Amino acid sequence: MSPAIAVLSEFKKNGFSNFVWIGQKYNQKGNKVPSVEYQTISQDPSIFHYVLDSGKLQKEGGGLWILFLVFNLLKVVFACLKVLIFFMRSRPSVVLSFGGFLAVPVAIAARMLFIPVYTHEQTVVSGFANNFISILAKKVFVSWPTTPKRGKKWILTGNPIRKEVFIIKSNTLTKDFDESKPILLVTGGNQGSNVINKLIFDKLILILDNFNVIHQTGNSTVTGDYLKALDIQKRLPAEKQIRYVVRDYIGRDEIGEALNKSSVIVSRAGANSVYEFLVLGKMCILIPIPWSLKNEQQKNAEFAQQIGLAKILEQNETLSSDLLYQNLIFAKKQLLAGKFWTDLPADVVVKKSKESLILDASRRIFEEVVMD
Repeated sequence: MSPAIAVLSEFKKNGFSNFVWIGQKYNQKGNKVPSVEYQTISQDPSIFHYVLDSGKLQKEGGGLWILFLVFNLLKVVFACLKVLIFFMRSRPSVVLSFGGFLAVPVAIAARMLFIPVYTHEQTVVSGFANNFISILAKKVFVSWPTTPKRGKKWILTGNPIRKEVFIIKSNTLTKDFDESKPILLVTGGNQGSNVINKLIFDKLILILDNFNVIHQTGNSTVTGDYLKALDIQKRLPAEKQIRYVVRDYIGRDEIGEALNKSSVIVSRAGANSVYEFLVLGKMCILIPIPWSLKNEQQKNAEFAQQIGLAKILEQNETLSSDLLYQNLIFAKKQLLAGKFWTDLPADVVVKKSKESLILDASRRIFEEVVMD
């Protein structure tokens, strides 16, 4: 969501209007709370939010995977017909995709109506959806210098970054923190991570002995982690209670404060999050989702680890709250010594990190689209 909003802001800045955002209303089966994407876009009167559902063309369902594949294929066809009718009425000038299974029927419908398609690949390795869309697209924009490029239409632009990441607008998260302790930001992305949340809950008292904590839990009504965190917070001693700040989602007014003031970040390894950590030069512990397509989160995390900003903890039988806590204590020790995960000075690692990335991706994508 963040890269798309960043590029959309670039179009707005240059006088464009009348945008359509195609996406889902809920991002988790059984979750009764609308997704952050839906809530954010719905608040912008310049954007029409078109709700769409589609199928994922991947092997799932165990021995019945063929039936699941046929069912999902039918969902893709139905979604394609739905978008086709919508496009015939709205006649968009261009379609800019940011990948994912939902973008497949959108790209197909656009090409059927001779609407130009552009797509952006956020991860280090292209997934099935974007590989398919790349066949239909006029240009394919990639975020990482290590992403394999296939032909002239594959263009390295970098990953668009929302401007709010660089600006500290608030002091609401950290105003009661102990300045003698570093700030730990815990996040699982927009949806949160139940795995990470449970690790933090288990060692929270000890973690608070060493850190101030900002904990973004996600808003899932399936796991109920946000309410659990609030309940845990209420039962903490008063001195620790004010240093444990809980949010279901950290919005654009507070995200700059959370990212810029934190010293260490515990997170999943989604492409957008990792890119932002690298741009800001943040020491992080990354726990990649092991079932991500083509192991893309692992590859995102490895890119950050090679630079020296990240430590990877794999989600397997060795992952535990004790292991996470031990790494947090080591991170604190390194910070006090002016280092990250290696013996190189922190400023050297930060410089190396920023030099490995492109920082004006939104402008580059905008120019590639409008000047084509």
